[in-house]
Amino acid sequence: ELDKLSKPHPKEEYYNNKYPKKNIYYRGRFIPNHGNYAVDVKDFFINPYSHELQRIVKDWKDKSDDEKALLCQKWVRENIKYVSDKANYGGLSEYWGYPQETLYLGCGDCDDGSILMANLMLASGIPYWKIRLNAGYVYDRNGNCLGGHAWCNYYYEKGDRWVSMDWCFYPNLKPLDKRPNYKNEIIYG
Repeated sequence: ELDKLSKPHPKEEYYNNKYPKKNIYYRGRFIPNHGNYAVDVKDFFINPYSHELQRIVKDWKDKSDDEKALLCQKWVRENIKYVSDKANYGGLSEYWGYPQETLYLGCGDCDDGSILMANLMLASGIPYWKIRLNAGYVYDRNGNCLGGHAWCNYYYEKGDRWVSMDWCFYPNLKPLDKRPNYKNEIIYG
């Protein structure tokens, strides 16, 4: 029994080693009177044991990972108001808020809500390897590019596929077993 706990899930090893590891820097952080500075995008995954996040997920601990993922998406959808970065952050055209910043403000754009959702998933006990935060382009049903967007993907283990967990642009709140494989959704390219 102890041996099972020490061995990683086979999919965990696969997804953690599927792509080469590299640092990706985001230069949108800003200190007044000093300017922009760069942070590795992994820095947006903060301590999942923070009080603010744990308060939200405290009653979800006995749920399955799939149930928790859906609860996280619904919580962000119902509690965070979509507001553009320009309106939210004093005219900045792009700014990624940390989860506590988005919680404090109660609003944010696609990346703010997606960063918060990914961190709520971690705080609820979902293993990190089942969570992907994406930034890219989205498309209409005819394949026309509509612009940049950020959203989460979640590994739906029971269905052995990744599903989109978009809270604002194309919010799909269907049960996970009713969602298509992320790769088959034209809206995400």
